[in-house]
Amino acid sequence: QGLGDAPPAEQDEQEERRLAEEVRGRGVPLIAVTVPTAADLDLDPATVTAELARLRTLAEAAGIEVLDLGDVYGGRSSEAVRLAPWDRHANALGHRLLAEGFYELLDEQVLPELEAGATRPGPQAEEGST
Repeated sequence: QGLGDAPPAEQDEQEERRLAEEVRGRGVPLIAVTVPTAADLDLDPATVTAELARLRTLAEAAGIEVLDLGDVYGGRSSEAVRLAPWDRHANALGHRLLAEGFYELLDEQVLPELEAGATRPGPQAEEGST
């Protein structure tokens, strides 16, 4: 969803905590990615930055690691990366930029931790399973 139609803050907070508890209970690592939609490029940049920061704070408070793709479109206009004026989704260029940005985050932030031997919580083996 775009920032213009986000749910109330208290609903976000409850959902973040519920999701984090459920996922942690299953022993699965949880990483959130903050990314504006192509339509968010039409909003005031300060508004977008503030909302992404708010979402990051909510996620981190719930113990969720956050990767930030806030600048993924590299200053391009919404017309350059948006599917259509009436559609908030990214077009082919927007998706390419999203994919490249996500790959860079994984390469720079997640993979080095794994290569260094840092462990992320994973699925717990069921008792008695081999």
